[in-house]
Amino acid sequence: MDGYFTDDSMLRRVNREWALALSGPRALLMQAAHPLAVTGLLAHTDSIDDPYGRLERTAEIMNVIGFGSKKDADRVTGIVRSQHARVRGRLGAAVGAYPKGTPYAADDPELLLWVLFTLIDSGLVVYRM
Repeated sequence: MDGYFTDDSMLRRVNREWALALSGPRALLMQAAHPLAVTGLLAHTDSIDDPYGRLERTAEIMNVIGFGSKKDADRVTGIVRSQHARVRGRLGAAVGAYPKGTPYAADDPELLLWVLFTLIDSGLVVYRM
């Protein structure tokens, strides 16, 4: 096995379905529901002007992680980690349970899990349909 996942893994079974592309907009909407995640996104990217470009880049990275070699998966995750390490800031205003000044960081494990959850949950919803 050259990659991290086998052909019969759930990750590959779900992600090899073309219909999964329909799950991206739902995942973006869910990500936008987290005040820290959406603030970081809006403050540090132009993805709001090109949400489908962002989805395409995310899908390409997930494809390499799920279907590529370990070497390629490690390479792309290293790039993502490097990009995330630069995304830091503080809320400019109170939002929900988060007071003004609450710090955010794209490499915060809680935020990373939230984004991953939105991708997994949206993918499973579409896969089951």
